[in-house]
Amino acid sequence: MKRFDDVQFFGSRRVSDFMAWARAQNGTLTRSFAWAGNDGAVFMNFGDQTPEESKLGLLNLAGLSPDEATEAIFRAAEEQDEDEESGNKSFPEEDDEVGLAALWSIDTFQLPEQGHPPSLGLAARLSNELKQ
Repeated sequence: MKRFDDVQFFGSRRVSDFMAWARAQNGTLTRSFAWAGNDGAVFMNFGDQTPEESKLGLLNLAGLSPDEATEAIFRAAEEQDEDEESGNKSFPEEDDEVGLAALWSIDTFQLPEQGHPPSLGLAARLSNELKQ
């Protein structure tokens, strides 16, 4: 993140209902979030909610510890059950991290249609000092 102006990470695993995303801008971590629905827990929640997360309808968990964020998600789910017409979502959903990637930078579902050459990307080798 010190080498590039904008670094992003996205991950998901359908079996465990796990999803995570992170973003660093200008050498500073600005947002990171990780959730596993099977465990029903937020594992990481750092930084303010981004406008793009808000656009996806994700619950604003800014300033909350992972435990507090988990409680907030389940509280919102209970309220949502009571008011089914609210249109808000409480639990992060499977396609949220893909939607967020599209809003932050690149729609990964559209990569084949974007005409990037197969060599696009960066490969790096860790120095022996970093491996230790």
